[in-house]
Amino acid sequence: MAIWGSSYPKIKTSGNYEIELPYAKILKDEPDFDSIMHENVLTGSRVRVRTKYHWIFEVQINLYKYPSPAYSYNLLNTYLNDLVSLWRHRDWEPVCDVNGDEVQFWFKEIVPIFLTDVNFEDALILKFISMNWVDLSKERHGVIHDDETDAHISDDETGGGIILD
Repeated sequence: MAIWGSSYPKIKTSGNYEIELPYAKILKDEPDFDSIMHENVLTGSRVRVRTKYHWIFEVQINLYKYPSPAYSYNLLNTYLNDLVSLWRHRDWEPVCDVNGDEVQFWFKEIVPIFLTDVNFEDALILKFISMNWVDLSKERHGVIHDDETDAHISDDETGGGIILD
């Protein structure tokens, strides 16, 4: 198992219902930078100011591998446009900000695609975007504890490395 998890993603809805997403492939897990454009009314010159960013997460799930593809599609469609918590890997922690609070994502879109059969849309791309600006470059991953040596591995205060003690 990888340090930050190696299993498939999962989401938790506002009603605390957890939906695991097996047979998934993460397509995007990256920032989406916002900017503000200031335009001088007299000269027409523009200045772009880069602000903070939202986080985008897109995942492809292969419906054809599910026991009941129609049920899985309908279940996911039920929570479309809801706020969800997101686990990149179900065997780790949810996506959290620098304060350790779960980041709320908007379940923005479901895009059916053709993967193995041209007559049947047998895969989905699920798109999520954070509701607030968030800096996941300093995300708190937590602490790994070794029971045998009583050592801890944790993120350092600057976000530039790890501390072994």
